[in-house]
Amino acid sequence: MTSNENLSPGDVQATLNYTLPHPTGEPLYIYLICPPAPARVRQKNAIRDSRSVVISNVRGREDEFSLDTCGFEFLKYPSTVKEFFDEEVIKTRYYAEVDQLLKTHTGGKRVII
Repeated sequence: MTSNENLSPGDVQATLNYTLPHPTGEPLYIYLICPPAPARVRQKNAIRDSRSVVISNVRGREDEFSLDTCGFEFLKYPSTVKEFFDEEVIKTRYYAEVDQLLKTHTGGKRVII
């Protein structure tokens, strides 16, 4: 664990939870069952791994990150939505914009928001 004295300005230390591959190679699954299933029903085989990491401020370095190499990417997109406090507008207009942006950028056919 890094001490806070060693962090650069704009960096923070946080604990992130990761899911490890199953040691037997079994495909990963996590079922969210509502209402909860009986105890005898296996709901997951995921192994959680919590790690302390340093999260850095990347302002000005956004182009260094891509979905293919980092698992996330920064995109500039001029949304037509200005009413971010109106949940109905977000669900009907903003979600549609994000859906189209992700399909266009990734080549995906379906987006789940």
